[in-house]
Amino acid sequence: MQITRFNRINHRIFQDFSWPADLHDFGHFNLIYGWNGSGKTTLANLFAHLERRANVTEGTIELTVNGTAVSGRDFDSACGLSKVRVFDRSRVDLSVSSAATPLGLVYYFGEESVEKRRQLEALKSEAATMGTDLGKAQTAQGSAEARLDEFCVQQARTIKELLTASDGGPYNNYNKSNFRTRSDDMAISGDAESKALSEEIKAGLKLEKDQRPKSELSIQALRIPKLTDVTAETESLLSKTVVSQVIARLKDNEDIATWVKEGLALHGEAGADELCEFCRGPLSAERIAELEAHFNDEYERLLGVVDAKRATIEADATALRASTFPISAELYEQFSAAYTEARDQLQQAVGDVADYLSALAGALSEKRTKPFGAMALAQFLLGKNAAADSAAAAHEKTWGKLISQHNARTADFGMAVQAARKKLEDGFVAESMTEFSTHTTSIQSAKERAAKLTTKVGELRTKISDLEKTLVEHRKPADELNEELRSFLGRDDIKLDVRDTGYTITRNGIPASNLSEGEKSAIAFLYFLKSLQDRAFELSKSVVVIDDPVSSLDANALFSAFGHMKSRTKSAGQLFVLTHNFAFFRQVKNWFHHMPHQKKEDVKLRPARFFMLIATGDGTRRRASICPLDHLLEEFESEYHYLFHRVHGEANRPSGTTALAECYPLPNLARRLLEAFLAFRFPSVAGELMPKLERVAFDEHKKVRILRFLHTFSHGDKVDEAGHDPTLLAEAPQVMAEILELMRTEDARHYDEMLVAIGADAPAP
Repeated sequence: MQITRFNRINHRIFQDFSWPADLHDFGHFNLIYGWNGSGKTTLANLFAHLERRANVTEGTIELTVNGTAVSGRDFDSACGLSKVRVFDRSRVDLSVSSAATPLGLVYYFGEESVEKRRQLEALKSEAATMGTDLGKAQTAQGSAEARLDEFCVQQARTIKELLTASDGGPYNNYNKSNFRTRSDDMAISGDAESKALSEEIKAGLKLEKDQRPKSELSIQALRIPKLTDVTAETESLLSKTVVSQVIARLKDNEDIATWVKEGLALHGEAGADELCEFCRGPLSAERIAELEAHFNDEYERLLGVVDAKRATIEADATALRASTFPISAELYEQFSAAYTEARDQLQQAVGDVADYLSALAGALSEKRTKPFGAMALAQFLLGKNAAADSAAAAHEKTWGKLISQHNARTADFGMAVQAARKKLEDGFVAESMTEFSTHTTSIQSAKERAAKLTTKVGELRTKISDLEKTLVEHRKPADELNEELRSFLGRDDIKLDVRDTGYTITRNGIPASNLSEGEKSAIAFLYFLKSLQDRAFELSKSVVVIDDPVSSLDANALFSAFGHMKSRTKSAGQLFVLTHNFAFFRQVKNWFHHMPHQKKEDVKLRPARFFMLIATGDGTRRRASICPLDHLLEEFESEYHYLFHRVHGEANRPSGTTALAECYPLPNLARRLLEAFLAFRFPSVAGELMPKLERVAFDEHKKVRILRFLHTFSHGDKVDEAGHDPTLLAEAPQVMAEILELMRTEDARHYDEMLVAIGADAPAP
């Protein structure tokens, strides 16, 4: 397994870190340098999650392993991850917490049976082959599940886009889980065929689900006379005649009769011998009597009945013509086309009824002028529809039904829209069931194959374990560890004894107590290195991570620790060494520099790679980053050159170009540089920085400012972020310049030599 890079880290001190585009990938051997507080512990903790195959639930991370991106939330299930072993401070605490808690046994193979060893190797070979097959089956299963997942995502997206509503609803957050659940239900119920939709139905449902609620409409009741009855009544009136003394001239001349009748009404009450208003001739009583006999009571009654019926018929016709109907836009779209057709047919039929009634009224109007003879109706009804009333009634029923359906939809609008959306969802799920079934069948087949292989691999591992129990022994590792402890510590009072299922730490033959931190570190580190030789751990195919193994060790033990580490990890599949100890860093760096091909121009061809961790802050939080190792740290044998280079660079940066976040590491850099410089200048003065500064002949005000700045913003090798005004860091560049001025004042020759070493121009003498 090869870990290439951390693509992204948003975890603890690493805030929104992305692997820089100009930073080379991890190599076979990797050295990572960083002071305390720069993120080493966090990085080692992420490697420890890989070792335990434990998911990272705090924040998010992603790393590239064997060319594949692996999320921190998938460590427990990711395929292709080899074994990882991590040594850090927690390993010391867990390994040597107390004498009563024994260290686990390290197993070597014994020499008892050559034949059994051959059997064991054969079983392991078979298990490896079957394990490869299992990995392929699991990969196939994962691929099938990924294809189904992507299919569900795409289908859910289609349904969501189709059914999302501005007023909310269950489809606004529709996702692959919703689609998967509905598909599973449909597969179980087997009703996909009944849920499928034709394109016509689908189009109608799409219109329906996008509608907005409309107002209810009133249904206007039309008064449509029964034409057969009205016709019969009209014919009856037309057939009636007035029986009286008929004046032939008036009977034959309708206009004259009407004119005379109106004149008679004007002269009838004036008495005999009245003069005619037209000719001024006399009107005799006999003429008046003759005219009144012509226009008698029967005549008046007939005309009255005719006028009344005509008025009723005309009123009905006028009312029908005045009828109004809602426009189709007032109805829901699914009713619009049918409503328009029904309304047009109804309007046509109503118009036909009105025309028919008008024809009857016209006949009655003419009857009024011909009261003395019977009239035929047929001539007045030519081209008129006698069945128009039946057609109007039928169309009115259809028209009213559509309005009732519209009103019913308004009353139950919400449920109807949801029902339309549900039918559309089911329709789309039904359409996808064939492809969905193909995916699920593929997954099931892969699962079954993986399950069979898992069982077989388990059986082989059981056989391997049973056979190994007869072959392994753990006394040899204990003897070797004791020899290494004696060499490491320079004494043999502390030893490891085999007790039951582990190693017990003893001092002079009795359980050890009150172990020093150095003893604990030595025991834990040597035990960790020995465990890399365990028969259950394939070092050449695994990743080893070592984080500051020399904490609490003296200088002599440091070199011994490096020697043991180099010997035991040189054949690791991949090695990561993290440290803040410069002496240990220098040992590892020199080892890496002398590896074959390390001098190649192309960094991708070098076996070893160098990195450093840098933490910056903004007053509220620190942010760690993985960066290329500063060339001064890589080229020089002392950290002092790097510190001087950084302080000199900040002191000479143009005013106003230093971001506040870049100032946070400066107090630590400056403190370490000044402490190293003054320790060399005044080796007889022990203790804090102040006594050494008092020996320097320099501006007292500047010394006070330097001390205040360093005491406020640095503490050992960590930044104190609480209790101080971060804006004071803005004076950092000026303080850096004053520290350099102090060094030059105290030792000008040394100062000039350092300028030459870092490639800066020395000032003129």
